[in-house]
Amino acid sequence: MEAFVLLGGFAAVAVFGYFLMSKLDNWLATLQNSENDPDVISEIRIGTSQLDSVPSVSAILKELSCQYPELHSALVLGQEQELTHAFARGSVDLVIVSVHTTMSLARRQNITLPTQPVDIADGTVELRLLEQDSTHQQILWKNGESRPYMLELIHRLCGQEG
Repeated sequence: MEAFVLLGGFAAVAVFGYFLMSKLDNWLATLQNSENDPDVISEIRIGTSQLDSVPSVSAILKELSCQYPELHSALVLGQEQELTHAFARGSVDLVIVSVHTTMSLARRQNITLPTQPVDIADGTVELRLLEQDSTHQQILWKNGESRPYMLELIHRLCGQEG
């Protein structure tokens, strides 16, 4: 009788251990997949030194948010030197700066952004520049960028549709 009780106890511990280990394995696999897949956390951080680029970028981000509903975006304004340091640290994914800014280990493309009004939730605020012409700037992004929403943003900023 003692042998059956010991055998039953051992079997119960083994089944419970197997159940616990399978749950732990599933949790670790999910954690590893989220670390290996950069699209799990869809976030895009854009830095610009020019206030006049905000309307164009925000319009493109609105369109991208319809295409990628899980996409979270942040637009950061700052001086070019601050933005290039933030870009080098990885605090921003893409920067819009003057055409004179140079930076190693970054891809660059000259862009021309048209001036347009800023859309505010309760109305429209018009952003007026002294010169009403389009603004010539450049975008910088990391070499090897492969996230689809980033590539889509780059294409749209360069004047190409998706």
